[in-house]
Order: sequence, then structure tokens, then C-alpha cells
Amino acid sequence: YTGTAVWTTNNLPVIAADGTVVRPALNQPDVDVLVSLVVTVNSVDYNYSKTVTVKAYVPELFFSEYIEGGSSNKAIEIYNPTDQVVDLTLYEVKEYYGVGKYGSYTFDDGATLAPGEVFVISNSSADLQQIIDNSDATSTVAYFNGDDALVLEKDGAIIDLIGVLAEAGGDDYAKD
Repeated sequence: YTGTAVWTTNNLPVIAADGTVVRPALNQPDVDVLVSLVVTVNSVDYNYSKTVTVKAYVPELFFSEYIEGGSSNKAIEIYNPTDQVVDLTLYEVKEYYGVGKYGSYTFDDGATLAPGEVFVISNSSADLQQIIDNSDATSTVAYFNGDDALVLEKDGAIIDLIGVLAEAGGDDYAKD
């Protein structure tokens, strides 16, 4: 048996020079790709084809702001760049204050984040009115100082990071 697979599309940037299919960029439309397969059995060719939709790239949530003001005026902002409402219960924020030591924030059941919106977690002792007014939640993960690392995880996998995990509790990189 021999087989050859070929794909074609009217959107050439989706097919890379090496023949792989490349996901469309952020804010680009999805692309239909025709996948054709020819299987040869005893010198007879059998043709199969199917149209597959290649979805555009959709980034994950990410830390969009890190505030480390004086005293307890600290906050982190998480941004939803997607065009979908995101279920925040799949995510967790961790503050690493030493190698292997961390505090965490888990979102309440049913918590979501609308497209283009932010979720702000602040230090509960913040006294700067702008932080208080914009905060969605308070947590010990916002007790960080200049030598702590902050991690945003989805289902246990790191999707964003501020700082260096291996150096948490070491040199200050974002000192007051």
C-alpha cells in the first residue's frame, strides 16, 4: 500500500513552505483547508477528501498589569483577549515567595471573565482608592514584593509568569 496526502486552500499563508498547515493569526478569520488523500492498492488509486476548518489563534488569559506600590498597595490584573467568555474556575493564580513555597488564589464557582475585560486581585490592606475601586477580589497572592514570582495556571499548566520561579525569594526584580 502507498498513500499520499495533499492539502489545498485558497488562503496560501495558511500553508507553510514545508507543507504544514499554520493556524491563522489573531483576529484573522478561520480558514477552510481541503485535505485530499490518495491511497494506492494493487496499482489502483482511491481518492478521499475532506474539508477541515482551521481555527484562528486564540491566546490564553494573561497578566496585563502588575502594581507594586508602597506599603500594601499591590494588585495584579488578568486580561481576557479572546472573543469568548472565559470560565475562571479553570485557572489559579500562585505567588511564589520562595523556592517551592507559594500562596494561591482560586476563583469562585461560576466566575467568568467577559471578552476584553479584566479581573483585578488586590492586597486586602491596600489603601489607595484607585486600587480598591478597581479590585474584583482580595487575596494573599497580592502580598508579593520585589523578589516573588507570580504564576497564572490553567488546569495546572503555566500560561503566564511574572518573575523567575527558580529565583523566588532571591534578588529583587520589582522592588518597591
